[in-house]
Amino acid sequence: MDEVVDPHKLLDFRQRAHPDHGVFKYIIADTPLDFEKYRALFTKMATLLSLDNGNGGNDQETLDQAVMPRLKHRYGSHHHHGGHGGRTKYELYHADVKAKMTLDNSIALLTAFCHTLPGIKIYDNRPLYVIKRHLVGRHHDSRKRFRSTSTTTSNNYDDDDADNHRKFLYSASLKLPSMLRVKHVLLTPKVVSAKQAKCMAAYKAVELLLKRGFLDRSFKSKLLINRNFIPQESVDEDMELETQNSYDIPAATAVEMGLAPIKSKFAQDTDQAVMYLYGLGGMPYGILCTEPLYGGKTNGSWRFELKTSHVMTPAVQSVHMSTHPKQVTLPRAELVLALQFHVMLMRLICYGVDAAANHRDDDVEAAFSSKNDKGYIVVPVLLGGDEERVDIDWAVLHNLMQTALLRPAWPLPTTPHGLAIDEWIFVSNRRRDVAYVVQGITPVLVGDVARRVVANNQYWSYTIQRAKSAPGVPILGRWYTKDALLKSTPEQPLVHGIEIPAAVPLIRYVHEQGTSPLEYGHLKERLLIPDQTSILSLRKSQYFEALRLLPLLFEFERKCQLS
Repeated sequence: MDEVVDPHKLLDFRQRAHPDHGVFKYIIADTPLDFEKYRALFTKMATLLSLDNGNGGNDQETLDQAVMPRLKHRYGSHHHHGGHGGRTKYELYHADVKAKMTLDNSIALLTAFCHTLPGIKIYDNRPLYVIKRHLVGRHHDSRKRFRSTSTTTSNNYDDDDADNHRKFLYSASLKLPSMLRVKHVLLTPKVVSAKQAKCMAAYKAVELLLKRGFLDRSFKSKLLINRNFIPQESVDEDMELETQNSYDIPAATAVEMGLAPIKSKFAQDTDQAVMYLYGLGGMPYGILCTEPLYGGKTNGSWRFELKTSHVMTPAVQSVHMSTHPKQVTLPRAELVLALQFHVMLMRLICYGVDAAANHRDDDVEAAFSSKNDKGYIVVPVLLGGDEERVDIDWAVLHNLMQTALLRPAWPLPTTPHGLAIDEWIFVSNRRRDVAYVVQGITPVLVGDVARRVVANNQYWSYTIQRAKSAPGVPILGRWYTKDALLKSTPEQPLVHGIEIPAAVPLIRYVHEQGTSPLEYGHLKERLLIPDQTSILSLRKSQYFEALRLLPLLFEFERKCQLS
């Protein structure tokens, strides 16, 4: 091994040792000369540490120091010949821009970055933290039997109840927003408090974003290219829609779109409301506004050309919105029903089935906040040959609002009384964040698979759990357990379903005018058990057309603000 002559290199070696019980050994010849050379080298390294401590303060306790408390061995302090103190591994400093990241500011840095992700607030763009608590028994680790009991009563813990720290350790896992294409989950080691574990997870996430080029050396998002072009006086930093700041136009409300709020119609003394209906050429949905769009201006065809894309096979296409609206007079009850449909549909395509199903019985007037009131709602319309002649499809609206959003898939509905197979949308009862479009009913029965599992102990562990899907080769859903399979009705067939991709990449693809191709990759194909699955009340065509509304509505809101 080469001799170390640079104190920075020695400092780097020192930082690789575990701050709790780690050591680093520097082997030298047993001569006074070599020992004096090492002493001088170590003194320089200690000077570097003292300078670094001078920046943050020697006496002040910080979070990153508390994460790795100085424990004592049976024979006293664990400090060894290599020395400890000063910087920890949870610290990153860029001297050229004087930017520093520690556990103290890691969560704030990650949150600030997530607020710059492009798109409207139609998905959860926040990092997902999962904190786990691990019970520490009296004989949890025989290797720690020589530790002093005083370590369990350390005053450096964040929580007030010290007894909890004698019983539990905490770890955190962090899942970044899906649009970042980071599939793996970031994990932390076990530490003494949940707050520390969360800070460590955020620190690892910022490090990963820095490596992947999402952050600059100042730990600021590179997605803020157009920030200077945003009219800052119109940006409400406290709004939920702050994430749209990375686009040319900030998030919209009814006032910014030049429309009266929907709630203003309920505040009127009359029991009827005058609304204006715009058709979307070829789509089974229309836009119902409180006032004529663009102040009644009909010149400028660009205002009425909106972009969207197909879902499964992305391709940007133009949809023409009717130039002249149809004036409709709605009783208060019908307007409330239309508003309920709009809230249900937006929650379904933006947040998922649970969000749409759990709030159908809420007071929609109270749940429809001013931030979501943009002066328009989406309603189903009757398809005709001309988008200028549109009518609200009350039959579809009543049918969807008066029936359950999900109904049991078993027994399977039969045609012609039920929907055709290719119009089914399946949602697992245990995993409702993903929907599947049905490709067909397989000849394999649940009982056939169950008998194989019972006959061969290895069939479940190896053949089923380790299987990987391929185009045309589905596998059993990962969320099913062995007991769930064995308890299912044996005579029901397995259903082949393909995962429906999320709408966020589609919005970005349309916003960029399809300049770069959108490749979903291999969509997961799964075998679904009908009696543990539900069928969405919306047909496949209705659901896909609703997903196509998202990029269209985003462009629609931008043009309303520009006009």
